[in-house]
Amino acid sequence: MMLRTMLATAALAIATSTAAHAQTVFPDLAPGSLVQDCGAANASPDICRLREAIPAETIATQLGQARSAVWREGDRLLVVARTQAAEPMLAGAILAPLAKIEGTDLATLVVRIPRLDEALIDVFMVGGTGPVTPLVYRGPKTPPAQTPVPELRGRLVEESLDGKALGAPRGLTVYLPPGFDQARTYPVAYLADGRSVAFYARCIEPAILDGRIRPVVLVGVHSGQGQQRAVDYLLDWKGSSAGFEAHERFFLDEVMPRAETLYGASKKREERLVTGKSNGGDWALDIALRHPDLFAQAAPAAMARTKAQGVETPGRPRLLVTTGLFDPRINRSREIVARAKGSGDEVALIEPVSGHGGLFYQERLIEILAWAFGRP
Repeated sequence: MMLRTMLATAALAIATSTAAHAQTVFPDLAPGSLVQDCGAANASPDICRLREAIPAETIATQLGQARSAVWREGDRLLVVARTQAAEPMLAGAILAPLAKIEGTDLATLVVRIPRLDEALIDVFMVGGTGPVTPLVYRGPKTPPAQTPVPELRGRLVEESLDGKALGAPRGLTVYLPPGFDQARTYPVAYLADGRSVAFYARCIEPAILDGRIRPVVLVGVHSGQGQQRAVDYLLDWKGSSAGFEAHERFFLDEVMPRAETLYGASKKREERLVTGKSNGGDWALDIALRHPDLFAQAAPAAMARTKAQGVETPGRPRLLVTTGLFDPRINRSREIVARAKGSGDEVALIEPVSGHGGLFYQERLIEILAWAFGRP
């Protein structure tokens, strides 16, 4: 172990020594990318790239023996990574190529973010090999990080439904709050990408126990794998809505009745919420708009492709739309919210200083549930 540490330290010393005299090569930015060079005519006021070389001694201090690091200096966010990728990219909250330092395995990115104090940034490297390790920057004006409880006082249920409308079984992950009583009914949140409920429950349960939100049942509907996820969640996917409609029948005819029969899910319109992120956010909005008699509210996040048919119609569900400020598709959410105002019904848009990564959605779920169902 000590030998490996010494070798890693020596390798970093050689790389950073070389970097002190090497040129940083800044790749071109895609014309339509949100991240452009600071000062460019098409640069966003919220984030831009600085063509700035990071000193070798700073790299050595921040990186240490790690493979990647993120930190701030003033209104600048800096990322450094060791990678063998020919064209390393950063993904998650920030989508941008990294600059290679010639003669080394080091790649860097420096961006200016005026509202960095409010930022919650989760990023990771793509284009290389090996496990992906996310990096997180949390500004001093963001809420404290949620700490998932190691063990639930409530209960998780995993099961598989027949999926008759889908022609294949499909899973559910259900969270039942502490003190669950099958003789009662509870507000229910139906979540896209339902495998995540096992983790979300560990973040949400403390808010139930300390009275920040009402006891709630979470019903996580598992998505199909690979492209099937888009088939399930997107209307008019590649010119056909058959997949969405089959999943819609599965949800309405199998998932909801089972949740109401076995897991205390309320049958009241005002005690039902649909929510999800990305394509799952598209699904949450479209299901709610197509069935305003069933759902009083929807909380779509980071919507990607939906046309939001009927969002201008009076009597639609109330909406809480959340999209990161650095999400490449943020204008889709803004346009939908502008249209939604035409109905006269409630709509709100939240733009956290984040991107398309999942961390901002995870951390907003407590507020989404409080918005939907009120506080105790």
